[in-house]
Amino acid sequence: MKRYTVNTALREVMARYRRLRALEESRKLAAQGALDIDILLDKHMYRGSASRNNGGSEPHGGA
Repeated sequence: MKRYTVNTALREVMARYRRLRALEESRKLAAQGALDIDILLDKHMYRGSASRNNGGSEPHGGA
């Protein structure tokens, strides 16, 4: 039981670290103007266009 708990904790820490690195990288890209946060925050822009492209059944265009 102890090994499972330690391994689970390590996985959670690594996942948190990866998310923090990704957040920092996206902040840098946004600061450089390479990432338009307004587009990402406008859910109608990407959700609406995905629905129109495939009849609305699959949000990401998958089959």
